[in-house]
Amino acid sequence: MPIKHQSSSGQSALNLLGRRHVSSRCCTFCLFRMKRLLVLLPLLVGFDPTYSAPSCRDTSNHLYDEREFTCFSFSKAEDFQQYVPKDLNFPRLRFVLKECLLDHVPGAALAGIPALSLDFDNCKAKSFSLSAAAESNPFHGLEETVSRMGFMHNSSIPESWSLLKDLSRLKELAFYQMAGLDLTPDFNSLPQSVRRVLIFRSTIARVSERWLASMQNLEEVWIQESNLKFFSRSMLPRPAPKLWRLHLQGCFLSSLPRDFSDDLPVMRHLSLEDNQITTFEEESLAPLKAERTYVGLYVGKSRAGLIYGV
Repeated sequence: MPIKHQSSSGQSALNLLGRRHVSSRCCTFCLFRMKRLLVLLPLLVGFDPTYSAPSCRDTSNHLYDEREFTCFSFSKAEDFQQYVPKDLNFPRLRFVLKECLLDHVPGAALAGIPALSLDFDNCKAKSFSLSAAAESNPFHGLEETVSRMGFMHNSSIPESWSLLKDLSRLKELAFYQMAGLDLTPDFNSLPQSVRRVLIFRSTIARVSERWLASMQNLEEVWIQESNLKFFSRSMLPRPAPKLWRLHLQGCFLSSLPRDFSDDLPVMRHLSLEDNQITTFEEESLAPLKAERTYVGLYVGKSRAGLIYGV
Protein backbone atom coordinates (compact mmCIF):
# COMPACT_ATOMS: atom_id res chain seq x y z
CA MET A 1 0.00 0.00 0.00
CA PRO A 2 1.49 3.39 -0.96
CA ILE A 3 2.24 5.88 1.82
CA LYS A 4 0.45 9.13 1.10
CA HIS A 5 2.14 11.33 3.72
CA GLN A 6 5.84 11.13 4.52
CA SER A 7 7.70 13.42 6.93
CA SER A 8 11.04 14.95 6.00
CA SER A 9 12.73 12.77 8.60
CA GLY A 10 11.10 9.70 7.06
CA GLN A 11 12.24 10.77 3.58
CA SER A 12 15.77 11.24 4.86
CA ALA A 13 15.73 7.75 6.31
CA LEU A 14 14.50 6.32 3.05
CA ASN A 15 17.12 8.22 1.09
CA LEU A 16 19.78 6.93 3.43
CA LEU A 17 18.72 3.37 2.74
CA GLY A 18 18.40 3.87 -1.00
CA ARG A 19 14.57 4.23 -0.93
CA ARG A 20 12.93 1.53 -3.12
CA HIS A 21 16.12 0.03 -4.49
CA VAL A 22 17.64 -1.43 -1.33
CA SER A 23 19.04 -4.83 -2.12
CA SER A 24 18.29 -7.87 0.01
CA ARG A 25 21.98 -8.04 0.98
CA CYS A 26 21.84 -4.45 2.25
CA CYS A 27 18.66 -5.19 4.24
CA THR A 28 20.29 -8.19 5.88
CA PHE A 29 23.29 -6.08 6.86
CA CYS A 30 21.07 -3.33 8.27
CA LEU A 31 19.06 -5.81 10.32
CA PHE A 32 22.26 -7.29 11.71
CA ARG A 33 23.48 -3.85 12.76
CA MET A 34 20.12 -3.02 14.32
CA LYS A 35 20.10 -6.24 16.36
CA ARG A 36 23.55 -5.45 17.70
CA LEU A 37 22.41 -1.96 18.61
CA LEU A 38 19.35 -3.31 20.45
CA VAL A 39 21.59 -5.60 22.49
CA LEU A 40 24.04 -2.84 23.37
CA LEU A 41 21.54 -0.05 23.97
CA PRO A 42 20.34 -1.15 27.46
CA LEU A 43 23.95 -1.46 28.56
CA LEU A 44 24.79 1.99 27.26
CA VAL A 45 21.71 3.60 28.77
CA GLY A 46 22.07 1.82 32.11
CA PHE A 47 25.72 2.70 32.58
CA ASP A 48 26.21 5.41 35.20
CA PRO A 49 29.76 5.94 36.48
CA THR A 50 28.52 7.78 39.58
CA TYR A 51 27.26 4.47 40.99
CA SER A 52 30.73 2.96 41.14
CA ALA A 53 32.53 5.91 42.72
CA PRO A 54 31.50 8.01 45.74
CA SER A 55 29.39 10.99 44.75
CA CYS A 56 26.52 13.19 45.86
CA ARG A 57 23.97 14.97 43.71
CA ASP A 58 20.53 16.52 43.60
CA THR A 59 18.03 13.76 42.71
CA SER A 60 14.86 15.79 43.21
CA ASN A 61 11.68 15.03 41.35
CA HIS A 62 10.59 18.54 40.61
CA LEU A 63 6.92 17.52 40.54
CA TYR A 64 7.07 17.60 44.33
CA ASP A 65 7.83 20.47 46.64
CA GLU A 66 10.50 18.63 48.62
CA ARG A 67 14.13 18.50 47.54
CA GLU A 68 16.00 15.20 47.46
CA PHE A 69 19.76 14.87 47.74
CA THR A 70 21.43 11.46 47.36
CA CYS A 71 24.93 10.27 48.18
CA PHE A 72 26.08 7.07 46.44
CA SER A 73 28.67 4.36 46.97
CA PHE A 74 30.31 5.51 50.20
CA SER A 75 32.80 2.91 51.43
CA LYS A 76 34.76 4.70 54.18
CA ALA A 77 34.15 7.26 56.90
CA GLU A 78 36.16 9.91 55.06
CA ASP A 79 33.63 9.94 52.22
CA PHE A 80 31.16 11.78 54.42
CA GLN A 81 33.59 14.64 54.95
CA GLN A 82 34.74 14.73 51.35
CA TYR A 83 31.48 14.47 49.42
CA VAL A 84 28.56 15.66 51.58
CA PRO A 85 28.03 19.38 50.86
CA LYS A 86 27.95 21.77 53.80
CA ASP A 87 25.49 24.21 52.25
CA LEU A 88 22.30 22.15 51.82
CA ASN A 89 19.91 24.85 52.97
CA PHE A 90 16.68 23.49 51.50
CA PRO A 91 13.52 24.02 53.58
CA ARG A 92 12.13 20.52 52.84
CA LEU A 93 15.04 18.14 52.32
CA ARG A 94 15.04 14.36 51.92
CA PHE A 95 18.60 13.04 52.31
CA VAL A 96 19.37 9.55 50.96
CA LEU A 97 22.39 7.31 51.43
CA LYS A 98 22.31 4.75 48.62
CA GLU A 99 24.33 1.65 47.73
CA CYS A 100 26.94 2.19 50.40
CA LEU A 101 29.18 -0.47 51.94
CA LEU A 102 30.73 0.71 55.20
CA ASP A 103 32.61 -0.74 58.11
CA HIS A 104 30.75 1.75 60.32
CA VAL A 105 28.76 4.94 60.01
CA PRO A 106 30.97 7.62 61.59
CA GLY A 107 29.86 9.73 64.54
CA ALA A 108 27.93 12.87 63.65
CA ALA A 109 28.25 11.80 60.01
CA LEU A 110 25.32 13.96 58.89
CA ALA A 111 25.47 16.72 61.49
CA GLY A 112 24.44 20.06 60.09
CA ILE A 113 22.33 18.64 57.26
CA PRO A 114 18.83 20.17 57.59
CA ALA A 115 17.09 16.95 56.53
CA LEU A 116 13.45 16.40 57.43
CA SER A 117 13.68 12.87 56.02
CA LEU A 118 16.65 10.48 56.14
CA ASP A 119 16.69 7.26 54.11
CA PHE A 120 19.13 4.35 53.89
CA ASP A 121 18.67 2.60 50.54
CA ASN A 122 20.64 -0.65 50.05
CA CYS A 123 23.27 0.52 52.54
CA LYS A 124 25.33 -2.01 54.45
CA ALA A 125 27.26 -1.18 57.62
CA LYS A 126 28.84 -3.51 60.17
CA SER A 127 28.10 -1.00 62.91
CA PHE A 128 26.30 2.28 63.47
CA SER A 129 28.36 3.15 66.53
CA LEU A 130 31.88 2.31 67.66
CA SER A 131 31.27 3.28 71.29
CA ALA A 132 28.61 4.55 73.67
CA ALA A 133 29.98 8.10 73.54
CA ALA A 134 27.63 10.72 72.12
CA GLU A 135 30.19 11.84 69.56
CA SER A 136 30.24 8.27 68.19
CA ASN A 137 26.50 8.37 67.42
CA PRO A 138 26.01 8.84 63.64
CA PHE A 139 22.69 10.63 64.28
CA HIS A 140 24.28 13.24 66.56
CA GLY A 141 23.49 16.69 65.19
CA LEU A 142 20.11 15.71 63.71
CA GLU A 143 18.14 16.06 66.96
CA GLU A 144 16.16 19.13 65.87
CA THR A 145 15.63 18.34 62.20
CA VAL A 146 14.82 14.74 61.23
CA SER A 147 11.12 13.85 61.48
CA ARG A 148 11.16 10.70 59.34
CA MET A 149 13.66 7.86 58.87
CA GLY A 150 13.48 4.96 56.43
CA PHE A 151 15.40 1.75 55.73
CA MET A 152 14.97 0.16 52.30
CA HIS A 153 16.19 -2.73 50.17
CA ASN A 154 17.90 -4.77 52.88
CA SER A 155 19.84 -1.91 54.41
CA SER A 156 21.54 -2.53 57.73
CA ILE A 157 19.72 -1.14 60.76
CA PRO A 158 21.21 0.24 64.00
CA GLU A 159 22.29 -2.33 66.54
CA SER A 160 20.03 -0.53 69.03
CA TRP A 161 17.19 1.92 68.47
CA SER A 162 18.48 3.82 71.49
CA LEU A 163 20.82 5.55 69.02
CA LEU A 164 17.74 7.49 67.91
CA LYS A 165 16.49 8.36 71.39
CA ASP A 166 17.59 12.01 71.21
CA LEU A 167 15.86 12.71 67.88
CA SER A 168 13.11 14.67 69.56
CA ARG A 169 11.31 15.51 66.29
CA LEU A 170 11.22 11.97 64.89
CA LYS A 171 7.64 11.08 63.99
CA GLU A 172 7.92 8.18 61.53
CA LEU A 173 10.06 5.05 61.16
CA ALA A 174 9.57 3.11 57.91
CA PHE A 175 10.85 -0.14 56.39
CA TYR A 176 10.46 -1.18 52.76
CA GLN A 177 11.60 -4.44 51.14
CA MET A 178 13.68 -5.49 54.13
CA ALA A 179 14.65 -9.08 54.94
CA GLY A 180 14.78 -10.71 58.36
CA LEU A 181 13.43 -7.87 60.49
CA ASP A 182 13.63 -8.45 64.24
CA LEU A 183 10.68 -6.72 65.87
CA THR A 184 12.06 -6.81 69.40
CA PRO A 185 11.33 -4.80 72.57
CA ASP A 186 14.34 -2.63 71.69
CA PHE A 187 11.89 -0.62 69.55
CA ASN A 188 10.69 0.82 72.86
CA SER A 189 14.04 2.66 73.02
CA LEU A 190 12.83 4.94 70.23
CA PRO A 191 11.92 8.49 71.27
CA GLN A 192 8.37 8.94 72.50
CA SER A 193 7.86 11.46 69.70
CA VAL A 194 7.37 8.56 67.23
CA ARG A 195 3.82 8.47 65.87
CA ARG A 196 4.02 5.98 62.98
CA VAL A 197 5.82 2.66 62.42
CA LEU A 198 5.45 1.35 58.86
CA ILE A 199 6.58 -1.99 57.37
CA PHE A 200 5.98 -2.78 53.69
CA ARG A 201 6.84 -5.85 51.60
CA SER A 202 9.34 -7.21 54.12
CA THR A 203 10.11 -10.50 55.80
CA ILE A 204 9.93 -10.69 59.57
CA ALA A 205 12.35 -13.01 61.34
CA ARG A 206 10.65 -12.68 64.72
CA VAL A 207 8.26 -10.45 66.58
CA SER A 208 8.24 -9.99 70.34
CA GLU A 209 5.18 -9.96 72.57
CA ARG A 210 6.33 -6.53 73.82
CA TRP A 211 7.37 -5.09 70.45
CA LEU A 212 5.94 -1.54 70.82
CA ALA A 213 4.36 -1.90 74.25
CA SER A 214 5.92 1.26 75.72
CA MET A 215 5.32 3.61 72.79
CA GLN A 216 2.48 5.59 74.33
CA ASN A 217 2.20 8.19 71.56
CA LEU A 218 1.78 5.80 68.65
CA GLU A 219 -0.97 6.86 66.24
CA GLU A 220 -0.48 4.42 63.33
CA VAL A 221 1.05 0.96 62.87
CA TRP A 222 1.24 -0.46 59.35
CA ILE A 223 2.40 -3.95 58.36
CA GLN A 224 1.51 -4.66 54.73
CA GLU A 225 2.39 -7.50 52.35
CA SER A 226 4.75 -9.01 54.91
CA ASN A 227 4.94 -12.42 56.54
CA LEU A 228 3.40 -11.52 59.88
CA LYS A 229 1.96 -14.82 61.11
CA PHE A 230 0.51 -13.84 64.46
CA PHE A 231 -0.44 -10.69 66.31
CA SER A 232 -0.76 -10.27 70.04
CA ARG A 233 -2.47 -7.38 71.81
CA SER A 234 0.57 -7.10 74.09
CA MET A 235 2.68 -5.90 71.14
CA LEU A 236 1.05 -2.47 71.46
CA PRO A 237 0.58 -0.10 74.40
CA ARG A 238 -2.28 -1.06 76.69
CA PRO A 239 -4.15 1.15 76.71
CA ALA A 240 -3.11 2.79 73.45
CA PRO A 241 -4.48 6.29 74.02
CA LYS A 242 -3.60 7.72 70.59
CA LEU A 243 -3.60 4.72 68.24
CA TRP A 244 -6.30 5.40 65.64
CA ARG A 245 -5.10 3.25 62.70
CA LEU A 246 -3.92 -0.37 62.69
CA HIS A 247 -3.18 -1.68 59.21
CA LEU A 248 -2.36 -5.40 58.95
CA GLN A 249 -3.17 -6.03 55.30
CA GLY A 250 -1.77 -8.78 53.09
CA CYS A 251 -0.05 -10.70 55.88
CA PHE A 252 -0.37 -14.33 56.99
CA LEU A 253 -2.67 -13.92 59.98
CA SER A 254 -5.00 -16.89 60.42
CA SER A 255 -6.73 -15.84 63.64
CA LEU A 256 -7.32 -12.93 66.00
CA PRO A 257 -6.76 -13.08 69.77
CA ARG A 258 -9.86 -12.62 71.89
CA ASP A 259 -8.54 -9.36 73.38
CA PHE A 260 -7.40 -8.05 69.98
CA SER A 261 -9.31 -4.74 70.15
CA ASP A 262 -9.30 -4.14 73.91
CA ASP A 263 -8.08 -0.78 75.24
CA LEU A 264 -8.08 0.98 71.87
CA PRO A 265 -10.23 3.99 72.80
CA VAL A 266 -9.60 6.07 69.65
CA MET A 267 -9.31 3.32 67.03
CA ARG A 268 -10.97 4.56 63.82
CA HIS A 269 -9.53 2.39 61.05
CA LEU A 270 -8.65 -1.30 61.29
CA SER A 271 -7.50 -3.08 58.10
CA LEU A 272 -7.25 -6.89 58.09
CA GLU A 273 -7.86 -7.56 54.40
CA ASP A 274 -6.04 -10.26 52.44
CA ASN A 275 -5.00 -12.43 55.34
CA GLN A 276 -5.76 -16.11 55.94
CA ILE A 277 -8.48 -15.58 58.52
CA THR A 278 -11.37 -18.00 58.00
CA THR A 279 -13.15 -17.57 61.34
CA PHE A 280 -12.86 -15.27 64.33
CA GLU A 281 -14.54 -14.84 67.69
CA GLU A 282 -16.99 -11.97 68.01
CA GLU A 283 -15.24 -10.85 71.19
CA SER A 284 -12.14 -10.00 69.13
CA LEU A 285 -13.85 -7.00 67.55
CA ALA A 286 -16.75 -6.36 69.93
CA PRO A 287 -15.17 -3.32 71.70
CA LEU A 288 -14.93 -1.49 68.38
CA LYS A 289 -18.69 -1.60 67.90
CA ALA A 290 -19.03 0.98 70.65
CA GLU A 291 -16.84 3.37 68.66
CA ARG A 292 -17.16 4.84 65.16
CA THR A 293 -14.61 2.45 63.72
CA TYR A 294 -14.12 1.20 60.17
CA VAL A 295 -13.13 -2.47 60.02
CA GLY A 296 -12.02 -4.14 56.81
CA LEU A 297 -11.88 -7.93 56.95
CA TYR A 298 -12.20 -10.53 54.20
CA VAL A 299 -12.97 -14.03 55.43
CA GLY A 300 -11.54 -16.81 53.29
CA LYS A 301 -10.49 -16.71 49.66
CA SER A 302 -13.88 -15.59 48.41
CA ARG A 303 -13.21 -12.08 49.75
CA ALA A 304 -16.81 -12.04 50.86
CA GLY A 305 -16.98 -11.17 54.51
CA LEU A 306 -17.09 -8.37 57.03
CA ILE A 307 -16.58 -4.75 56.04
CA TYR A 308 -18.41 -2.37 58.29
CA GLY A 309 -18.32 1.09 59.77
CA VAL A 310 -20.36 1.72 62.89
